[in-house]
Amino acid sequence: MSLSPLSAVLVALAGNFILSLGMVLQKRNVSWLGHKGARDRDFARARSGWLLGFLLMNVAPVFNYLALLGLPPNVVGAAIGANVAFTAILSALLLGERLGSRRILWTFATFAAIALAALRGGGVSGPLVPDALYVFIALPLAAAAAGLALRRRRRSAGLAVSIAAVAGALGGFMILPLRALQIGAAASLAGWLGSPYLYLYIVAGAGSFSII
Repeated sequence: MSLSPLSAVLVALAGNFILSLGMVLQKRNVSWLGHKGARDRDFARARSGWLLGFLLMNVAPVFNYLALLGLPPNVVGAAIGANVAFTAILSALLLGERLGSRRILWTFATFAAIALAALRGGGVSGPLVPDALYVFIALPLAAAAAGLALRRRRRSAGLAVSIAAVAGALGGFMILPLRALQIGAAASLAGWLGSPYLYLYIVAGAGSFSII
């Protein structure tokens, strides 16, 4: 099975829109966490909204998997930048955040850059280098451990940004084990469960979610 580059770009953007919507729904309904009124109507509504957002975030990777059938991992990874643009738009619509002219400009610039990457990204084939996958997940995990250790000693905006960058690195890394599953594991449930790439994907996803 394969997709045309244009179809793959649309699939990737759809997945990132769903991911952003899930994140914004979780933000909007985060009040239910730690809320003691389990029978309260507002509590139930917030919990349902948060769980819907969580579900959408976990559906989004399916779109990335499909997009990899028509685009190389670097382009699908670059398309993750659309999350920034989609999140800004959805935050304005659902959270009432102000969307200034500069943010609107950067939103359109993000989409233009993704389109350019798709046009210049090349083919989807390439050799699988398993050792590189382990190296590139070890680096952000080590950085995360260092950042969280420093956080216990002192807190600063710069440190928070660094930890967020690590979460983003792990999120971007998730594209690579997805592609490795496509070309390095048998196309069956048993093949996936027996492949180390599935567990690399889970570790990266859980790590990114926890750090966020």
